[in-house]
Amino acid sequence: MIQPSIPSRQVWSALIEICDRLRENAFLAQSAKQTELLLSLTGRQQKILKTVHALTTSRPEGIPLKELAETLALSPGTTSEAVDNMVRAGTLQRSVCASDRRAVRIRLSESGRKIIAVGQEKLDHLTEAFLRDLASEEQQQLFHLLKRFVVQLQSAPGLPSSPSCD
Repeated sequence: MIQPSIPSRQVWSALIEICDRLRENAFLAQSAKQTELLLSLTGRQQKILKTVHALTTSRPEGIPLKELAETLALSPGTTSEAVDNMVRAGTLQRSVCASDRRAVRIRLSESGRKIIAVGQEKLDHLTEAFLRDLASEEQQQLFHLLKRFVVQLQSAPGLPSSPSCD
């Protein structure tokens, strides 16, 4: 087995720095009200927002709270509490399922959709600007290495897999 030539803390530090810079740039693209809303979201709530977006792309009527909890590997109670806070903040909507009045469906609110759309547009712009400075072969190599890292993280014991946010 080959020993890494870069300490793992440096790798993680660089990855965290990338995430922080992307998040900061995404905030700059938002209105003042949406920036304030984004800053008020916890990491878990941001993950919930992205997950609801990913799961409701093909189901605009929303997804069952139970499915959201299972996807996030959280308890229904923890998920329900976070969703309640996000409904109050205006990023999610909660509705009763017409076919089963006991079931609750979750979807993005208009504000939540705008946060996702503006953030994705900014992320696309930043990524395209970065990739323009790389040769095609370097772009492919970067993508391949990132995918390998994701697979490695997903197969790590004790870590739940995350849904795709493509």
